[in-house]
Amino acid sequence: MSIFGNYYQKEVEIMIKLFGLLLALSFSSNICFAALGHSHAGLKVKYAYGQFETKGCEKVDVADGYPIPHAGCDFPDDIQKTTKLKAVAGANFGVLYQIEGLEKDKCYTVTHHLSHPMMTLPDGSQRDVYQRHFKIGSCVRDSYRYMGFFSWELEEPWEAEKGEWVFIIRVDGNTLIEQPFLLESSEPEQ
Repeated sequence: MSIFGNYYQKEVEIMIKLFGLLLALSFSSNICFAALGHSHAGLKVKYAYGQFETKGCEKVDVADGYPIPHAGCDFPDDIQKTTKLKAVAGANFGVLYQIEGLEKDKCYTVTHHLSHPMMTLPDGSQRDVYQRHFKIGSCVRDSYRYMGFFSWELEEPWEAEKGEWVFIIRVDGNTLIEQPFLLESSEPEQ
C-alpha cells in the first residue's frame, strides 16, 4: 500500500515538481482535470485521476494504522487516465489534486478516505476502509493553495481485491472529491 499526501520536509522541491506536473498534465489529452461541483466556503478543486507511475519510493513505517511498512513516494511521475484496472501487484492508482481559495489565517483538516472491497490483513483482521487526517492552511504555512495526491499501490497479494475502490477527499468534513475506480480480475475468464 502506498499513500501519498503532504510531505513538508522537501516541500519546496516537491511543490516545484508538482506544479510542473500539474502544468504538463493540464495540456495532456489523456488526463482529466475537472473543476468539481463539490465546493465549500469558497474552496475550488481541480484534479487528475488514473493509474500512477512512480519512482524513488521507499518503504516507510507510518503511524497511520496500516499493519506493515508501505511505499512512500514524493510525487507521481505520470498518470494514465483510467477508472478501470487489473487487480495485480504493482497497480498504483488515485488522484492528484489542487485546492484553491484557502483563507489566509485559517487552518483546515483534510481527510483522505478510501473505501475498498473487504481485505484480510496478515494478522487475520479485516478492513474495507483506510483513512488519515492532516492539516493544511495557516497552521502549516500553506498559502492560498494546496497541491497533493492520494493513491494506493497494491504491494501485497492480499491487497489485490477486485471491486469498487472510492477515493474521497474532504476538507473540514466536506467532500471535495469522490473518485471511484473498478479493479477487475487479473485472471482470464473461463
